[in-house]
Amino acid sequence: MPSVFPIEQSEKLIGNTIEGNPVFLKKGKIVKINLEENSEKTIFDVSKEKFELVSLSRSCRRAALGFNNVINIYSLVNEKPQLLSSLNLDTPVSKIKINKLSDKYFACISDGNILVYQIDSAKQILNVPFSPGVFSVYIDDATEIMAVWGWFDKIGVFYLSQGDKKEIRITGESKDLIIIPDRPTIVVSGTFGIRFIDLNNSQILFEDSNNGKTISSLFYSPGGVLALSEKDSLVSLYSFRTSFPDKVIKVSEKELWTIAKDYKRETYFTGGMDGMVYKIDELGAVTKKELHTLGVTALEVYNDYLISSSDDRSIAVFKLPDLEVEYRSTAHKYLINYLSNCGVPPKLWSSSSDGYIKSWSIPDLQEISSLSLNERLKGNFSLHAFWISPDEKKMLIGTWNHKLIYIDKTKLEKEVLIFKVPSESILKMVELKKINAVLLAGCFDDYGVYLFDLLTGNLFLLPQILPSILTASAALDSDEETVYLCPLGNVMSLKVSRENDNSFSYEGSLFLIPEISSSSIMLSPAEAERIVVTNSRGEVLFVKKDNLKPQYTFKGIVKEKIPSE
Repeated sequence: MPSVFPIEQSEKLIGNTIEGNPVFLKKGKIVKINLEENSEKTIFDVSKEKFELVSLSRSCRRAALGFNNVINIYSLVNEKPQLLSSLNLDTPVSKIKINKLSDKYFACISDGNILVYQIDSAKQILNVPFSPGVFSVYIDDATEIMAVWGWFDKIGVFYLSQGDKKEIRITGESKDLIIIPDRPTIVVSGTFGIRFIDLNNSQILFEDSNNGKTISSLFYSPGGVLALSEKDSLVSLYSFRTSFPDKVIKVSEKELWTIAKDYKRETYFTGGMDGMVYKIDELGAVTKKELHTLGVTALEVYNDYLISSSDDRSIAVFKLPDLEVEYRSTAHKYLINYLSNCGVPPKLWSSSSDGYIKSWSIPDLQEISSLSLNERLKGNFSLHAFWISPDEKKMLIGTWNHKLIYIDKTKLEKEVLIFKVPSESILKMVELKKINAVLLAGCFDDYGVYLFDLLTGNLFLLPQILPSILTASAALDSDEETVYLCPLGNVMSLKVSRENDNSFSYEGSLFLIPEISSSSIMLSPAEAERIVVTNSRGEVLFVKKDNLKPQYTFKGIVKEKIPSE
């Protein structure tokens, strides 16, 4: 059954979240609707503000309120909205016909001119006349490209960071447009059907006349671009790729949640919803081991042992290569969510929905230490991903409660820092030793990528550079600098650098791979020649790095700071 929300006449649809849920202006509040949970959440109470214009960025991290000749831009990242900048316009807000807000820019069309303002500096960076009949504006923050289209035979393309512009000639009326930051690519639809255009050379990569039917709306989905012919009540899916898997192995009929590798024997192990542990040998042959009664949540290889955790609250140790069970023990009171080998010498650490982090000896699973965050912090925390320093004096712990917890036992004051994060959960952490930082992948509510600075104890949120929702995956490349992420339907390479002034910058590339468009994707640590991905169709995908040669690199700086409580 579909979710149904009655809409009053006073309510106004002002945007959609990245996962496709609607956002309304409702009784003086900006409200986000969760269609799956049949619930709503107020993200900004504007009932006491004066405004003639309200706008929301695609990421839902920025809101704009306009009154008289001023546009106020707010950050919605933290619990309390924060005023970022005030844009003083040359024209009254009431004369704005079309506007578009991104996390970096505010654009509007007034009196036949396109005006663009940079949010951070509050300065106008563009003021040019353009053809009448503009339908809409699209801004992609990853590439910093803006496109304008409508009732005319061209698309206006503006490179906002460079100050350049160009026109792409097109026959017919354009109805909708999106930008994919892979080459980058413009996808445009209208009376002519749909076209995919390479922005580097303005060449058409693919086109479809759609049998002469007008395509009125476009939506970027993990499996490709959804195109709606509203008049004909027809939705088409155009799967578009820039890379492909070298090999796909069907392992299970259910979701695979985790993957690990035995490098000594060139063997992979995976598991997931069905509770089985699967072994894939170097020839691709699959065998399985039945032990756990509920889903396998994590796998770790340590020397000649494979270690598994499960929703059945147990941890098991298997002897390699034959997967003989050495030890199995009920380790927590509730679901076990994460395993990691940390410390010197290494110990096995586990986290659970019971609020405990515990360490264990390998292979006999004797409990060494136990830390209850519920008792220590007087809260109710469900724990997931964590990072622990080799000397065990620093811990970074993600939760399912919109919280990130940092414990530094070397400090006499403020030993514990608690950060409230936009993401409901932190499901994966990757240490970047060369820059003394940890990269974190967040899921649900806000599919964000975070960076924790181990030198300062500061937490940063990276700009929204993902075209679709992020899965619970992040894997460090063999160069120990590049991290691979998996927005649904994509692989993204991301490299973060520490500058001389201790600030951070990033650069990355995006590769479209429709085969990994399902949820529950997990990456194994990247190897010299390939990355390995699991998905919710029970498949393991092998992607050669030779197939991940960037056609475009986007760059930016990391500066949005999340304060501790």
